[in-house]
Amino acid sequence: MGSKNVGFWAGEFGTAYAERNASSEAAVAAGARVWASVLARVPVGEIQRVLEVGSNVGITARAVQRVLDAELWSVEPNDTARGILVRDGVVPAERAVDGDIVALDFPDRSFDLALVSGVLIHVDPDDLFAACAELARVSSRYVALLEYFSVRPEEVTYRGHEGKLFKRDFGSYFLDVNKDFECLDYGFAWKPHTGMDNSTWWLFRRTGE
Repeated sequence: MGSKNVGFWAGEFGTAYAERNASSEAAVAAGARVWASVLARVPVGEIQRVLEVGSNVGITARAVQRVLDAELWSVEPNDTARGILVRDGVVPAERAVDGDIVALDFPDRSFDLALVSGVLIHVDPDDLFAACAELARVSSRYVALLEYFSVRPEEVTYRGHEGKLFKRDFGSYFLDVNKDFECLDYGFAWKPHTGMDNSTWWLFRRTGE
């Protein structure tokens, strides 16, 4: 069984999203500034392998590559978006993987950092526990989230669709699911300053290592 919304993103809506959100230098540069802040407390060279789940056309992946000298893998369920990742040289074909956030096809602790950006907001609440557990499972050290924030869980109609966008305190939820992680840092990507879409970010570190 896959997650409830993975077919939505693998299908026509996800393809239209990929075509609508083409990468630009301005978007990548803005992302790089934000991700430099997210990862500022990570010692240089500690992260060698990175997994981004829900990469779409790779705006975040391109931004992270400006911050880290690391091997990047992408999980993306939409064929068109995955093709753009490979075509544009963001990741090689063998590292652009079809997949679902609730069942990542990697061994435990395969990566030094697992990250999502604007992905958990589209995960149905029934699948959120599994999604957060999987992000933690595949990471040996760090997990980073960048998502819309709300003190209380709420659903927002998304381009005329119900059940496709949710807001909450994803940081607290992640820690509730994964007791062996701690919050190393957090912040806010304010749109007028960053060019990004008013999102909260968290950086978590595995404890007891």
